[in-house]
Amino acid sequence: MVSALRPRQPARLASGVALLFLAATAPSWSTPLSASIAHAIALAIRDADSGTLALAAFGRAGLYTLMDGFAVVGAWLATAGSFSSLRRQGAFVALALAVLLARDTLAAGGIPGSPVPHLMTVATITALLAHVPERQRTVWPTVGIVGHVLFAGQWLNAVSFLVPFGFGRDDLAVNLHLAAEFLGAEPLLAILAVALVVPLLASAVLYVQLAVGYAAQLKAAETIQRQARALHETKLQLLENRVYQELHTLVHDLKTPLVTVEGLASLLALASPCGRTRAYARRIEEAVQTLTTMINEILREDVRVDTRPHELVDLVRAHWLPPRDHIRLEVEVPPDLPPVRVNRIRMARVLMNLLENAMSAIGDRPGHIAIRAEAADGVVLLRIEDDGPGIPPHLLHEIDKPGFSTKQATGLGLPFVKKMVEAHGGTVTLTSTPGRGTTVCITLPCAPDTGAPAKRTTPS
Repeated sequence: MVSALRPRQPARLASGVALLFLAATAPSWSTPLSASIAHAIALAIRDADSGTLALAAFGRAGLYTLMDGFAVVGAWLATAGSFSSLRRQGAFVALALAVLLARDTLAAGGIPGSPVPHLMTVATITALLAHVPERQRTVWPTVGIVGHVLFAGQWLNAVSFLVPFGFGRDDLAVNLHLAAEFLGAEPLLAILAVALVVPLLASAVLYVQLAVGYAAQLKAAETIQRQARALHETKLQLLENRVYQELHTLVHDLKTPLVTVEGLASLLALASPCGRTRAYARRIEEAVQTLTTMINEILREDVRVDTRPHELVDLVRAHWLPPRDHIRLEVEVPPDLPPVRVNRIRMARVLMNLLENAMSAIGDRPGHIAIRAEAADGVVLLRIEDDGPGIPPHLLHEIDKPGFSTKQATGLGLPFVKKMVEAHGGTVTLTSTPGRGTTVCITLPCAPDTGAPAKRTTPS
C-alpha cells in the first residue's frame, strides 16, 4: 500500500535533517570526486579528446545532482513532504535554497554564488510535485522527479552561452568551459545538453500526468465501490423489510383464530359443570393470553416486559436445540439476577442468532458454547462464548456491517443483534482470539423498580 511506503513522521524529519547536513557539508566529502573529475578534464585537454571531456561533463552533472538532491529531498522530508498550501511550498523552497546557497558560498571561500540556477530547478520541482496527488507523492517517486529535474538542470551549467545568466560558475564548470573552448567542443556539450534536458524534463512531466490519471482512477474506483456497497445495503434492507412485512402479516392473521379459541374456552368454562373441564378451559385461556402477548411483542417492537435473565434464556432454550450432538451447551444464569425490560421475542431472537453463529463457527468438530450472565452497576451482562476458530483481527471491524458474511449468508445476523440491543438501551461488544474462540457480551440496563412485580409496558 502507498501508506506503507511513507516513513513515520519522526523518521522522516530525522532523515531530512541528515540529508540537509550532507548537502551543507558537500564541499568537504565531495573533494575526492571533484578531484577525479578535474583530472579527467586535464586528460581531455592533454589528449585533445572530446569524448573524455563529455565523460567529465557527465561526471560533474552526476556529482552536483547528488549534492543538490540531498538538499532538495532533505528539505522535502523536513517540511513533512506536503505541498497542500502556498505556505508549505514556500517553506520547502526557502529551506532548499538556503542550504544550496550556503553550500556554494562555503565552496567558493565565502563568495556568494548566483541563486538563478538553484531557484529555477527548485521552482520547477515544486511545480511538478505540487501537481502530484498526495497518495502518489511517496519517497521514491519524489526522488525520481527530483533526480530528473536536477540532472537536466546541471547540463544547463555545461552550456557556455548560459554563463552570463548565472549558470556554470563553480570550479568544475569553469574548467569544463575552458577545456571545451580549447578543444572546440562547445557545440558538442550544447547538443548533449539539449539531448538530455528535453527528455529528462518530459519524463518528469509524464510521470506527473500518469500520477494524476492514476489518482483519478483510484478515486473513481472508490466511488464505484461506495455506490456498490450502498446499493448492496439497500437491497439487504429491502429484503429485511419484505421478510418482516410478510412475518408481520402472518402473525397478525393469527389473532383471529386465537380470539375464537379464547371465546370458546370462556364459553366452555361457563357451561361445563365439571370442575376439571373448567380448569382446562382456564389453562387454555391463559395459554391464549400468553400467545397474544407474544404476538403483540412480535408486531410491536416497543412492547417491553420485565423479564428475568434466566426466563429469557429458558425461552431461547425452548426454541433452540443444537442439531448436532458434538456441541455442548452450558448455561450459567443465576435465577436471582434483576429483571430487564425487553421485548422478549426480539431479545430471544438476538440470543438465538448469536448461538447459531457460534454453532456455525464450531462446524463439525466437537465444541462448547456457554451462556453466562451476571449483574454489575445497574446492568445485566449476558455473554455467549464459543471455542471455535475465532475471527481474524482484520475482520473484527467488518463483522457487524450489514451484508458482511464469511459463510455466504445474508449478513443480517450481527447487524440485527446490534440494532435490537441498542434499541433496548444496551451495548454489544465482540472479542475474539484466533484459534481460541469468540465472546459476545451484551449489556442491558436493569428494569426500573426491580423490587416491584414484573410488568408489561407499551409506549403510546
